[in-house]
Amino acid sequence: MELLSGAEEWLGMAMEIKQMNRVAASIGFFWITMGAASYGSETLVVRYSKFTPREKTNWVNLIISFVHAVIVCSLSMYVVVSPDGTMEEDRVYGSSDMANLICAIAAGYFFFDMGACLTGEKVDPLMVFHHLASFLCYTFVQYQFLAYYAVRLLLYELSTPLLDIREMMLLLGYRNTPQLAKVEKAFGIVFLAARILYGIPLSIGALYDVMNVWWSSNSVHSDFIVVYFIVANVGLNTLNIMWLTKMIRKKQTKTE
Repeated sequence: MELLSGAEEWLGMAMEIKQMNRVAASIGFFWITMGAASYGSETLVVRYSKFTPREKTNWVNLIISFVHAVIVCSLSMYVVVSPDGTMEEDRVYGSSDMANLICAIAAGYFFFDMGACLTGEKVDPLMVFHHLASFLCYTFVQYQFLAYYAVRLLLYELSTPLLDIREMMLLLGYRNTPQLAKVEKAFGIVFLAARILYGIPLSIGALYDVMNVWWSSNSVHSDFIVVYFIVANVGLNTLNIMWLTKMIRKKQTKTE
């Protein structure tokens, strides 16, 4: 009981049966999507049969990533335009059932895909860190905590479908083609807009609100979770800046 009490202090509404079922349903949905993507690709994509086992796995993971990004971005934009609950009035502790649903879907996806990252032939430590940090973030926000910012920060995923399309085009043999160049340009623009120009100011706003509440007498959350969000905020934005720097350097190398 003491363990559950401690967990409830960290997780709040995330421990409710409704939310746990939503996360489990999300994991199950993406598992089914994996099977459907594999079967559908075998039937519809001629080149798929020529892929190596590793390329087939990458292809299916790209489809799953694409589906997740479209779902959470669509739902997040809907909630931003038509908010429910009290998250507009209280950006830190405001509640929203729709936001909790979206966060449960995201948490389930990041947990599912983190497993795919860890069981792949080559483990990318940065991607594992990204998925683990994101899974914890979208679990902890179900407290509810920072629901206002959670649905808006999920719009980082707007750049993901273009990245997935780029990787799929490479697998299909479109390397060094005008079509690929257009997709890469579009991805770079959306990445910069969504994750840097939009995302970093929003993250600073979230950091300010969290610090302001934490330092006041109004904080009702555990110190551990507050510190985690501060570290995750800085860490994930640093990762996005690193990825942007890497893209710029790669583009400069191609130009030279």
